[in-house]
Amino acid sequence: MVGQTLSHYRIVEKLGAGGMGEVYLAEDTTLKRQVALKVLPQELAASKERLDRFQREAETLAALDHPNIVTIHSVEEVDGVRFLTMQLVEGKRLSELIPKSGMPLERIFEIAIPLADALAAAHDKGVIHRDLKPGNLMVTDEGRVKVLDFGLAKLRPDLEAGEATELPTEPLTDEGRVLGTVPYMSPEQLEGREIDARTDIFSLGVLLYEMATGERPFRGDSSISIITSIIRDTPLGIDTLRPDLPHHLGRIIRHCLEKEPVRRYQSALDVRNELEDLKAESASGEVRRTAAVAPRQRHANLWRGLAAAGLALGLAATVVIWQAWRSGPSQKGTVIPDDRPPMIVVLPFDNLGSPDDEYFADGMTEEVISRLASVDGLRVISRTTAMQYKGRRPSVKQIGKELGVDYVLEGSVRWEKQPDGPSRVRVTPQLIRVADDTHIWTERYDRELEAIFHVQSDIAQSTIDEVGVALLEPERQALDSQPTENLEAYQAYLRGLYYWRLPDTSAESFELALENFREAIQLDSEFAQAYSKLAGVHAAMIHFGHDYSAARREAGWQAAETALVLAPESPRVRTDIARFYYFADKDYDLALEQLALAEVKLGRDPDILALKAPIIRRQGRWKEA
Repeated sequence: MVGQTLSHYRIVEKLGAGGMGEVYLAEDTTLKRQVALKVLPQELAASKERLDRFQREAETLAALDHPNIVTIHSVEEVDGVRFLTMQLVEGKRLSELIPKSGMPLERIFEIAIPLADALAAAHDKGVIHRDLKPGNLMVTDEGRVKVLDFGLAKLRPDLEAGEATELPTEPLTDEGRVLGTVPYMSPEQLEGREIDARTDIFSLGVLLYEMATGERPFRGDSSISIITSIIRDTPLGIDTLRPDLPHHLGRIIRHCLEKEPVRRYQSALDVRNELEDLKAESASGEVRRTAAVAPRQRHANLWRGLAAAGLALGLAATVVIWQAWRSGPSQKGTVIPDDRPPMIVVLPFDNLGSPDDEYFADGMTEEVISRLASVDGLRVISRTTAMQYKGRRPSVKQIGKELGVDYVLEGSVRWEKQPDGPSRVRVTPQLIRVADDTHIWTERYDRELEAIFHVQSDIAQSTIDEVGVALLEPERQALDSQPTENLEAYQAYLRGLYYWRLPDTSAESFELALENFREAIQLDSEFAQAYSKLAGVHAAMIHFGHDYSAARREAGWQAAETALVLAPESPRVRTDIARFYYFADKDYDLALEQLALAEVKLGRDPDILALKAPIIRRQGRWKEA
């Protein structure tokens, strides 16, 4: 057809061909522009199936309006020749851009994020691509990703009339033929089962794997062997092939490649958001690489040089939010400039006892943070941000510069266990004013273990007095609260927190957390925060891809419901329940409802804000986040 003219389109050269037609470069002589012209050859036009699918592609593309999806201009027929005209995309196909050793991380983000965004837009319109592969993705000379060839696309059969034109939902196999490109097809697509948007998520996972490693995850010498591999095999981990890439990227890809659709990401939007989060963490320099560390060494050094997605996100979100409250130097009892509340960071308390007691020192830090955060007139840096200083201690001036705080509270803890008598706890806190690096308060507590809650309250109360914040009576009562009367249950609870907070997000750590929270509940069946934290760990097992089972979700729900029955007014419990809605169910509205209830009592609590920011960002409220 080169050299011929169809209507006002002069065909210049052939660009390629596929099952749905041949593609030509053509000149629109009316508008003086070049277009891509896809023609259904006359020898194929006799097939009703081919005609239907050709018409389907035109209707599908016409329904989509996204910068990363090729634009359709018109659908025409001239002298019995059916063709459609599309935006001419000049650039290279993804298949030409993937090096044998895989792409650099930043390049993966540049392609994968807009690709996932384009799929999310298509899926939102009910359109499933069904044939994602490197050959159907173009990267323009300006670096923009374009998704091509919706020739096999279909619409969801559940769309209501008026939302889109209903398209046939024929099975994907027909007399032994498979529609699609085998190495990139999902198990359900290959088996001829009913499909939905999650089939594209599997294909996206294959593309991500290939971009990361330069290899396909499922290989074979024939189509049959490749199909068998897709249905049965688990691909070699990204960690093994590209140890320089973040561990979290491997988890995202593994989640996309789950055999059963219910175990994958449930939307392309979730994949895009995960990639966006990882990109932000990578840019901050906080992201963890995949290099393996022995469990004992990992637990001993975890907070030193390691930052998981949650920690990095908490750091980024909290620092940005709290910079709005940044204030200058203050003196005891004076007003911070601009009438802004004073801001404080509680650094991780040093453990001066046995290494096995590290959890106790971390728990002490968290409890003091929690008590201070309950005071409305004081701004407290979140635990996740404060924990970046565990194992390292820059100058007070440097900390003040990094976090914008007016005060730094630091301290040490020594737990002395007595075999023949009551155990004792020695805690030495000190409060430092950043403006002049002056110690304005210090104390040495030497108490029996049973007085630990009183020590925590007294540290918080003394700190508040020194920075000149007036307390309301409900706030004073909150400072004196204690989560349980059972000290053994409390110790188990702190151990659970320690393992849950480890930034490796491994199933091993989560199981240890579950074990200790369950022990706390056995020792005190009315320990509400132990139940709510138990629910949080179950949600983490789901969120981080360790266990998607219905039994896991049900166990989490039971723990959450019990916590609410025991302490319906507790803002900490409400925050944990919000975390469950977010991580386990991806129900952002219900998560925000729980956080709103917590905010009634805690106001602009740092942990609430650190959780709220990613939730509203996932709703597309970027500026507010």
